[in-house]
Amino acid sequence: MGAFDIFDDETTAEFRLEYIFPERQKIGIFTPFIGFSGTANSGSYVYSGIGLDLFFGNNFVVTPNFGAGLYGNGDGKDLGNPLEFRSGITFSARLSDYSRIGITFHHISNAGLNERNPGEESILVLYSVPITDLL
Repeated sequence: MGAFDIFDDETTAEFRLEYIFPERQKIGIFTPFIGFSGTANSGSYVYSGIGLDLFFGNNFVVTPNFGAGLYGNGDGKDLGNPLEFRSGITFSARLSDYSRIGITFHHISNAGLNERNPGEESILVLYSVPITDLL
């Protein structure tokens, strides 16, 4: 849970649900993910991408990531194009049960595919649980 479009005067709430593929399904050193985010203004973004976990010690993890997906603005901000790219970084602590708690920051933009390209930035608090713990 966090905030969508944090550098604008119409910031709104954002929630996100993301599936990060298990270690055995990495693509080289990259971890694929798929996800969905929604805003309080009925905006939605369905996306996929890759991340790279960089460990500092046993428990602190920095994860730069990149993805692409389809965006619908609902009653919220028009980002100029349905196809939008997301780049970001996550700072998290890995707990003893391998869950993670942290903060994530992302920029979404259509990379100039359309004349209108305002972009947006989001910041969210995250908690992730290995899916095997849920089954």
